[in-house]
Amino acid sequence: MNPRSIPAWNTLTAKSGRELKRAQSLLSAANARASQAQLRMTKLDNLLVEYSSSLNDMLSKPHSTQEAGNFRQFIVQLQFLKQRADIDLHKAELDVTEAKSEVIVADQENLKLSRLLGRAKTELENQRIGIETKEAESQSIIQFNLKAPPSH
Repeated sequence: MNPRSIPAWNTLTAKSGRELKRAQSLLSAANARASQAQLRMTKLDNLLVEYSSSLNDMLSKPHSTQEAGNFRQFIVQLQFLKQRADIDLHKAELDVTEAKSEVIVADQENLKLSRLLGRAKTELENQRIGIETKEAESQSIIQFNLKAPPSH
């Protein structure tokens, strides 16, 4: 293995690490949007319950037609907003699912490249040890031959 290939593996591993961080950031943002959408749904549900209860209370007592109409109109608007919030929540949940998939893919790629970098470093170290061993053996043979008595 060429020692110059290690910087390439380092670069690829760093790039995949940045891609993983980007994917994780997108997932975090998608989770935040989904949480906000869920919070809006809960608030709208509570408002619908509250105003429906108020309308029922009002209808059980003497009231004006306009007042009841205003309550009904507001409830219809809340229901419309709830439908839109439901669509937003569904889209946010899809975004979370997609972002999770991207994180998984980026994580797998980062892990693969980290392993390849480790393998390249190990191979390079093994080559270095092999070269040093051969050099040491050569030196030993030279030393032995220098110390050996001349043969007749």
